Amino acid sequence: MSEDTRSGSMAVFCDFGNGALGVRDANYEQFDIRLVLEKLLLKGSILVKKAYCDWSRYRDFKPAMHEAAFE
Repeated sequence: MSEDTRSGSMAVFCDFGNGALGVRDANYEQFDIRLVLEKLLLKGSILVKKAYCDWSRYRDFKPAMHEAAFE
């Protein structure tokens, strides 16, 4: 399998509510956004990171998303 080594710039838009539901449904112990970002950085630089959801339902995740520089 060949790997695409193109390097570029990207924006990351995260629908966090759906992601959190997917993590729960897959029975993962926890969700770590840093692992996702590490994979994306293999493709290029991230210029913008925005996350959307009802943060009143997911307030425990908000500090980790801020640490990862998501708006």
